[in-house]
Amino acid sequence: MAPNCSTTSTLSNLIETIMPDELLPDFRKALQSPTEDLDVEFKRSLPLSENIGKAKLAKEICALANHGGGWIVLGRDDDGSYPDANTAEIVDVDQDQVNQIAAAYLQPAPHCTVSKQQPEGIDFEVPVIWVPPCGTSPVCVRKNGPNDERGRTQGVTKGTTTFVRRALFQRLLSLQTNGKT
Repeated sequence: MAPNCSTTSTLSNLIETIMPDELLPDFRKALQSPTEDLDVEFKRSLPLSENIGKAKLAKEICALANHGGGWIVLGRDDDGSYPDANTAEIVDVDQDQVNQIAAAYLQPAPHCTVSKQQPEGIDFEVPVIWVPPCGTSPVCVRKNGPNDERGRTQGVTKGTTTFVRRALFQRLLSLQTNGKT
């Protein structure tokens, strides 16, 4: 039986009741953040056409997923400012591309959401990536990043490596040192 308009409307109302807007990622939060934080990372540029850019993005996704989720704002400087124009390498970043990178480098691969957002007072949109929390299994690296000219792996290293946000790690280490864990 094909759904009719009233069935579709009822289903839509049911979804809104079960999943209110506050459960959906609020991309504006990432834009309103004046500085990087445990759950907000800024990247002015990220060459996703190159393996090093992919590995660096995978590392950020891994750290944010293991932290409890967060945002990556592309096209924004570490000091919170925006350049005069968006860099060509991030204009076409989309959700499929981000999730393909996560699937190639991470296990389990978080399913990220990408939205183009226009910051207040800026004449262009920037890609904002929502990284969901990992749940009960930590996100680990399944593939090495590229090697530099000396043969050292860049970005991420395959194996038991799990990335977490530095401040969270320091807080946990402090609690363990003080006997509170």
